Amino acid sequence: MSQIRLENLAKTYHIGEVDIHPLRGVSLSIEAGEYAAIMGVSGSGKTTLMNIIGCMDRPTSGSYLLEGEDLSDIPGDRLAEIRNRKFGFVFQSFNLLARTSALDNVELPLLYWNRLSSAQRHERAKEALARVGLQDRIRHHPTQLSGGQQQRVAIARAIINRPAIILADEPTGNLDSRSVEDVMGIFSDLNRQGITVILVTHDAATAAHARRVIRIHDGLIAGEAA
Repeated sequence: MSQIRLENLAKTYHIGEVDIHPLRGVSLSIEAGEYAAIMGVSGSGKTTLMNIIGCMDRPTSGSYLLEGEDLSDIPGDRLAEIRNRKFGFVFQSFNLLARTSALDNVELPLLYWNRLSSAQRHERAKEALARVGLQDRIRHHPTQLSGGQQQRVAIARAIINRPAIILADEPTGNLDSRSVEDVMGIFSDLNRQGITVILVTHDAATAAHARRVIRIHDGLIAGEAA
């Protein structure tokens, strides 16, 4: 059983009298522990596909099975629960709170875990920051960190709930070349530890770090390479 299985997935947005079709019938399987890149130009449908895989949006038609469970038409609260439990998200713009320390930024997803005490949240966040090499920056605010360090804080936040899958949307878009290598190295390390990593990118050099590259064009899978 594939970890992720999409069958003839389509998405339509109705904007006034105009219909926009970012996905036109995507069929795709991703196995647990894969390191895959979904690559395409702007407007190809890759971000819409990521949003559906990450339970941030729903398909208009087709089916989406996550670990055998059909998510295509489940209640919104159940979809949110799966999103928070199964996925970690990393974005190009980091999405960190500017006036909050690295430790507090990483802790944010744990605030929804009522069973964890404040001390337990702090310890979990420190462990996540250590995994990305920032154990000596826990009190720094984003403005005191480089772009690469901010992205590493974002990765620590993404793994704080110990997700099975990391979705990274253009994670190197705001980084210099040295920071790109550092961040991509972290993704490789996390993948070696058993986490499924899915990159969404337009950049061939970023996609080349993955072991499988899936190309999307005009809302359809256009081919792939290992």
